[in-house]
Amino acid sequence: MENEIKRRDFIGVTSGWLHMLRGWIDARVPMSKFWNGQVAQYDAPKNLNFWYFFGSIGLLILVNQVVTGILHTMNYQPSATKAFASVQYIMRDVE
Repeated sequence: MENEIKRRDFIGVTSGWLHMLRGWIDARVPMSKFWNGQVAQYDAPKNLNFWYFFGSIGLLILVNQVVTGILHTMNYQPSATKAFASVQYIMRDVE
């Protein structure tokens, strides 16, 4: 049995205190089951290509616009006399 290949877990540890710690945590929170089911052994579709990245990039840009729009509305004053001053305040003083 010396030639037997050791099975590596999802963080690449085969023995030692880190392996025991991972086993203790995995008994309480099944991380390895989630990792294997969702990441490591997930079957990708045959037609998967780089065009799929544009959907996630589009979602990232949309979330960015929503968050920055909400932050912008906290400081913007839409009156005719205060609009320019509020934009200057946002660009210079808001951190």
